[in-house]
Amino acid sequence: MNQFKLNRKMKLVIASILVLLVLVGCQNVIDPDTGRVATEHIIGLDTPWNFSEMGFFTAILIYPMAQIINFLSEYVGVTLAIIILTLAIQVLTYRSTVKSTVMTQRMQLIQPEVQKLQEKYKDRTDQQSQMKMGQETQALYKKYDIKMSAAFTPMLISMPVLIAVWQSVQRAESVYNGSLFGYSLAVTPKTGMFDLIPFYFIVFIFMALSQALGVLGPQWLNKQAQKKLPVYKQSDKPVQGQGMMYFMLVFMLYIGFTLPAAMCIYLAVSSLLRFAQTAYIQNKYVHNKKEAI
Repeated sequence: MNQFKLNRKMKLVIASILVLLVLVGCQNVIDPDTGRVATEHIIGLDTPWNFSEMGFFTAILIYPMAQIINFLSEYVGVTLAIIILTLAIQVLTYRSTVKSTVMTQRMQLIQPEVQKLQEKYKDRTDQQSQMKMGQETQALYKKYDIKMSAAFTPMLISMPVLIAVWQSVQRAESVYNGSLFGYSLAVTPKTGMFDLIPFYFIVFIFMALSQALGVLGPQWLNKQAQKKLPVYKQSDKPVQGQGMMYFMLVFMLYIGFTLPAAMCIYLAVSSLLRFAQTAYIQNKYVHNKKEAI
């Protein structure tokens, strides 16, 4: 099996693992009867830290982040507290985000050349031809300084932190009892929209547009880069992994629709920051492929 196909399968496996981690991170928190976070999972400033009862993930990651939100909420309000925590996480994970984004962007930018290789070996299924294709693919990656591990390893490392942020936003007492413009942040957009409350329509639509920008925006940036950079050839063929991008977009919209409205704020802010980071990283690193990472 050629190296490129192996990498595509690896990306699919990794994406599946990420979705599974998100589902695991979000389970058993929402009370199905009320649609809100179950009271036993709420973390307040007076909630004692207990490693044995909380478990490793909650005690080490979720509890401290929830308490940061609770603490900041007393001074700046719950909405701004969520934004500050989201921004802080983006800053802390910036270095790994640079490596992952640069590799991912470069892989997408050289897709025309990869597709040309695929076309070259399309009807040559013997082992020798497949090995040769793998070697040429690796040579192409080396030419553009693409390291597969740098594209996916930082993403896998940062996932536990991101899941912890999700849960801390849901479970912080200040969020559970908090509001924005007089509307509860603990209510899900699903419930609020079914009750025809305009606020929840606005919050969900804002989150949806932000998610679309965060997921699809990098693809647009790549197209602009291909026009500006003669080193990268353009192609009219669909970008590899486009189906997965749309799947993740739909999945995130579902998450925002069914979880507390506070999550919409977190998802919207993180998406906008992610797009801004991607644009900055591409301009600083991807446009100059020889610049050290």
